[in-house]
Amino acid sequence: MFLSKLLLNPRSKQVMNEINDPYQMHRTIMNAFYNGTEKSGRVLFRVEISKRIPDITLLVQSELEPDWQKLIDKFPAYLSEKENKYEYKKIILSVRSGQRLRFRLRANPTVKKITDGKKNGRRVGILDEQEQKEWMKRKAKAGGFKLIDCTVVDEGFVNSQKNSRKLTLLSVKFEGFIEVIETGKFLNCIQSGIGSAKGFGFGLLSIAPA
Repeated sequence: MFLSKLLLNPRSKQVMNEINDPYQMHRTIMNAFYNGTEKSGRVLFRVEISKRIPDITLLVQSELEPDWQKLIDKFPAYLSEKENKYEYKKIILSVRSGQRLRFRLRANPTVKKITDGKKNGRRVGILDEQEQKEWMKRKAKAGGFKLIDCTVVDEGFVNSQKNSRKLTLLSVKFEGFIEVIETGKFLNCIQSGIGSAKGFGFGLLSIAPA
């Protein structure tokens, strides 16, 4: 698995448009992986914007090694003009049961509602903060870990478009501390991501030593 950190160009019209339409950012990111013959594997990403620092950071987690030069060649103004435009490294995760970690996750917490004319219902965003925490607890249990402490930041709705379909997605940031319960499930959870709308910048679970 590989983790990349890219500095995006805040003066790029394309970058600013894609922040507001994350599926288009997903398509841009895939230029670093897809070569026309091989599958790209799972790719997760998250945009981090700091109010104190004008930089826009893009984190990308991928199964395959990226070739960011392909993206630069196609979109020369996409990355920051600073000397260190991007960096990436291969990571081998090693965790143990009982280990406590800091975490950050931007997710699209949803629940399925049965509606007329739709066999499987439709996903709607969970708006209540306590219900959002309960959603996170369920995902943690399924992912082989448990929440120790968690803050919830409702980031509002994100509008995007996939093909001709327009979507409105709820964005919620979860941060805090977790404890690893089942290492196998937990590692699979990190690799697969959490929740829905992963192609729209959701689901990347970042961890660090507590």
